[in-house]
Amino acid sequence: MNELDDLFDIAHMNALDIIKIEIDRQFLLSQREKGRIGCMLGRDKNLQKTEERVITRLEAVTKRKKRAYTEIELASKIVLFYQTI
Repeated sequence: MNELDDLFDIAHMNALDIIKIEIDRQFLLSQREKGRIGCMLGRDKNLQKTEERVITRLEAVTKRKKRAYTEIELASKIVLFYQTI
């Protein structure tokens, strides 16, 4: 069974030299240990947090734009009302 585990180690020969991000380098080293201690379960938590922040910011921008358009529309109605008086 150990031979099959080693069979699927398909990282680039110079992967440790190529990888610049330290956490990725540590992950590769943990993958190469016997027993495959390092594994990716589901999504990357840091990536998930970043995506959630982006979505939250986009929602806030959309909300501000909607409020600004509403205020502009209200202001133009007030100006039109005063022009008719």
